[in-house]
Formats: sequence, structure tokens, C-alpha cells
Amino acid sequence: MRLLILSLIFVTLSAAFSMGWLLDNYYDKAYPIDPAEEHQQLISLANAYIALNNSLPQSPLAHNDIPQLLTVSHTAFEDFPLPQELLPSFTAGEPLLLSAEGLFSLHLYSRVNQRVYSFDFSESEHLIDKHQRRLLLTLLFYAGILFLVALWLLPLIQRILLIRKSLRLFGRGDLLQRIPHTKFSYLGDIEFGFNQMAARIESLIEDNRLLSRAVSHDLRTPIARLRFGVDMLFESAVSDTHIRHLEHLNRDLDEMESLVETLLSFAKLDKSTIELALDHYELFENINELITPYSSAKLKVDISALTGAPSIKVDKTYFNMLMNNLIGNAVQHAKTHIRITYTVNTNTLVLMVEDDGEGIPEASRSKVFLPFYRESNLNNGHGMGLAIVAKIAQWHRIDIQLVQSEQLGGLGTHLSIPR
Repeated sequence: MRLLILSLIFVTLSAAFSMGWLLDNYYDKAYPIDPAEEHQQLISLANAYIALNNSLPQSPLAHNDIPQLLTVSHTAFEDFPLPQELLPSFTAGEPLLLSAEGLFSLHLYSRVNQRVYSFDFSESEHLIDKHQRRLLLTLLFYAGILFLVALWLLPLIQRILLIRKSLRLFGRGDLLQRIPHTKFSYLGDIEFGFNQMAARIESLIEDNRLLSRAVSHDLRTPIARLRFGVDMLFESAVSDTHIRHLEHLNRDLDEMESLVETLLSFAKLDKSTIELALDHYELFENINELITPYSSAKLKVDISALTGAPSIKVDKTYFNMLMNNLIGNAVQHAKTHIRITYTVNTNTLVLMVEDDGEGIPEASRSKVFLPFYRESNLNNGHGMGLAIVAKIAQWHRIDIQLVQSEQLGGLGTHLSIPR
């Protein structure tokens, strides 16, 4: 988005400056400035002055009668310093032109009274005036172009920034976010399309939430009835065959109850706005409590590397849910060993949960965060554990990567947690 805005400004300014350059060249060719012509005009003016002054010897022209472009002084020829090599041409009537530090002086010899007349001009006064006029016109041109371009670009940039803000908020879960409509917008079709899309997505997600909550909630009642009926049948069972069938029914009911509870948990998490109670979270102490139910003689859960780990700032309730699902997933697929370690980078703490199970193929790692997705060779669970992990990680802006554990050979889950 920033690149689009900068490119618009760059192209517009380039066009304006290119147009100004072309106009400058046209002005130079249409109105050329010839210093020789300017100097000849000044010499003619000086000769006219000398001729007029010599014709009125008793009443020389006062300085106030002289044009403001020049200042005149005259000295005796013998008092005028001049190199010997210039004397012949100068006494023959050739003008002497001198220029230094912004001043232009013209010196002429008059044979009538044998005096040297010196005319001091502000050097190229006419030239400076033309340069200033051209510079003023050029600046006015650029200012006008920039003003008009700014008038056009400002509303466009404002609408683009508004669209970007709305997209960011919508992407973070604010499904009520809409772009205010205005008939003067350059991007009205895009804004209208975004609002339509947002309304449909909001409706679909809300319908999905209602369905999942209703189904999950309403399933509890028939499951409870079935459970009661199975318990009654257990009491009246007359053979081992009946008992085996009832035990199968009982396990199916357990699985159904587990699925309903998982659906309800995920439905509670699937909210557009979640207020996180961020606080310091001590990794070793909290994770040690979470692994207690999984401790057994057959499975080793090693968190010794977490000793002395720095605290992170997360919502304890939700982060415990995240870690509990990760640990539970590792317990389901590990053979004998689970290890939880960490490393500290510049701005993140990377928490790693690794097991020695079969792992997940690289092609399927991006799919396991989807609800109800399960690998064909991993039939345990309902496929919701990592979906819950992904949802909570998204709230905390935690980046998740699934890799193959170098030490244990199974799945390694890396959580990059902002510090």
C-alpha cells in the first residue's frame, strides 16, 4: 500500500518536472537572451549621453536626469589608468568594457574635451530581470501543478488508508468493520465490494457459530438419555455378550461426549473480539503443573531445560489451554519421550515441544491446524487440538512452525512468542 502511494506521488512529480523542463527550454528558444546585444544597447546609450553632454558644455546633465540603470562619472584622460597596449584602440573611440563582482562598467574617451566617461551599470540588469521573471513563472507553474495534484491525490490517499485500516481490523476478527460510504470516493466500487464481502462473511461465520453451538448443546440431552439407558441395561444384562455390546456403546458415548465438549470449547474460542488479560507467565512453574496428569512410568516428559527461563507476557488461562493441547497432542503420538525447551532471540522467545513419535509429513503440516483434520495414520482425537492452538496463538500474535525434531525424530512444534 505504501509502495502504491509513493509510486503515485513519484510519477506525478516526475510528470510535472518534465513538463516544466520542456517549458523552460521552449522559453529559452522563444525568448533568447543575447548579452552582446545588451552590451551594444548600453554602448549606444553611453554615446548618446556623451554627445548630448558635449553639446551643452555650460549645462552638463545632472545625475538625476540619467536613467537609473547607470551611474556616470568622468575624469581627465591623463588621470585614467590604462595599460599602454590598450591606448591606441581606446583613444580611437573603441569602448572599454569591464566586469567584476556583479558590476558592469563601460568607459568611453571623448576627443572633444579629452575626458574619459565611466558608466557603471548593475551588471546585466535586464538579464537579471528576465531571469527573475522566468524563475517566477517556473515556480508558479510547479506550485500550480503540485497544488492541483495534491487536491487530486489527498482524497485518494485518505480512502486508500481507510481501506487498509478496515482490511487490517477485519482480518484481525472485527467482522463488524465496514468502510463508510461516500459518493465522492475514487474507489467507491472497491469499497462497496468490500462491504458486501464483509457482510456475507460475517453472516456465514455467525451462522456457523450458531449451528456449532446449537448442535453441540442440543446433543448433550440425547447423549445423557443414551447414557442413562446404557446404565440401566448394564443392571439387567444377562450374558457376557450383552455386557461386551454395552461396553462398546459406552465407549462410543464417551467419544461423543468428548467431541461435544471439544466443539463447545472451540465455539467459545471462535469470537470476533477477545479481551486478553496479559500478565507475566512463568514457563517452568506453569508447564510443570500442566504435565502432572501425563506423568507415567512409560512416558518421560522432560522440562528440565525450562529452569531459569524468562517469563513471557500472555493470558494465563488461554496460554495454559494452548500448552495443554500441545502437550496432549505430543502425549498421544509419542512413544517414550517428550521434551520442552526454549531459546531466546532478539525480540522473541522460541518455545519448543518435541516428541519421538512418527511425526507429520511436511506436505500435511499446514493442514493440521484446520478443524477436524486428521492424518490417515493418526486416528486418535477429533482433529481439534491444533486448531485451538492456532486460534489462541493468533490472538497472542505467536508464530507456529511444525518441524521434524532433530533430537527425538518426531514432531517438533516451535512457538515464537513476542517478548
